[in-house]
Amino acid sequence: MVNFQYNLKEFDPEKIRVLKASLETLKADQSLGFLQLTDRNLQWSEATQFGKQLSEVAEKLVVVGMGGSCLGGKSLVQSAIDGPNKVEFWDSVDPDFLIPSLNALGDLSKVHWLVISKSGNTLETLRILNFVVSHLKQNKIELSKVMSIVTEAKQSKLSTFASEYSIKTLEHPIDVGGRFSALSFVGLIPAAFAGVNLEQVHQGAQRGLQDTESITKLSLEVLESWDRQEWISVFWSYSKPLDTFVFWLQQLWAESLAKQYDRDGATAKRVSTPHVCFGSRDQHSVLQQISDGADDKFLLYFTTQKSQNENIYDDNYIGDFSELGHSVERINQIEAQSCMEALKQKDRKLIQIQVSEVNAENMGYLIMLFECVIGCLGEFLNINAFDQPGVELGKKIAIRLLKKD
Repeated sequence: MVNFQYNLKEFDPEKIRVLKASLETLKADQSLGFLQLTDRNLQWSEATQFGKQLSEVAEKLVVVGMGGSCLGGKSLVQSAIDGPNKVEFWDSVDPDFLIPSLNALGDLSKVHWLVISKSGNTLETLRILNFVVSHLKQNKIELSKVMSIVTEAKQSKLSTFASEYSIKTLEHPIDVGGRFSALSFVGLIPAAFAGVNLEQVHQGAQRGLQDTESITKLSLEVLESWDRQEWISVFWSYSKPLDTFVFWLQQLWAESLAKQYDRDGATAKRVSTPHVCFGSRDQHSVLQQISDGADDKFLLYFTTQKSQNENIYDDNYIGDFSELGHSVERINQIEAQSCMEALKQKDRKLIQIQVSEVNAENMGYLIMLFECVIGCLGEFLNINAFDQPGVELGKKIAIRLLKKD
């Protein structure tokens, strides 16, 4: 379960009514495939079966993709205790990442590669793919036995490559944007490989889609923070398995809400910039800025009641320091509590989102819930929350510069 401790003491019923109407309009839009993913039962069964098949022939899965092609799946994989050891996500063309990562894999015949690109023409994904293929060929490994592809069912660089080498291809739904694709093959196959129970993810996602009260209350909290001119929204994770989720949320927020123009061509309303913080590490640094700096930040704290790993108690070897008698888990919880209490005393506004534990169902719930929150806010602001013209401009410039080399 997921519990919310809101900042607002009372919720304006008229604003809630307007937000519920915005949410209803959003859900009525049949072109938005992410809202229909929980009804597409075949993809859930196919992803479960294919992920299990891969896990029986490969020791490790490496997902190659950028942005939403990796972050959603990685968030789901984190819900399995051993997930991060079974699945890697390659989302960087930095040679200081690629070469050490490749060398650390060992026997490449025991690795399966899942290459994901919605458009099939993503420069960085294709460059990493080319790097991988060159090494597989050097090791005389047949590509069709160790590689699968997720892309749209249309002509592209990636689909042409898949056809040439007879590589299994799964369809990326055309009506689902990349950053909203966590609950499609994009995220479900890596999760299934890691041993995540997709039926539980499915149940959580259905619950998130139906939780109108939480969607509208969270949306209203965000709108009220902007009215207070809190232009930085901080997502603070106090649970390692939620660290990737807050990065996923950062992308979802930034690409969806920050737009130059609304649907009518008028200047879009200002929205906040997302920022990610992690546990006690940033409590010993960024907290100072938030506490005593400009009062322009709104915080969403993600905490857990129970960690995935064993609650550690050990003997005290540090002398007269009785506090060390508490478990590691309890100290982490106290750190989160003390951080929030310190900010409340400074009249900083925050919401605590407490997850009973990071598991498959709760991750499915959180992903769908926040996709609906972002969609609801986009509808309220009269913007297209499903394009990313600023990102596309950067891609075009990169291609132009490379052609000049």
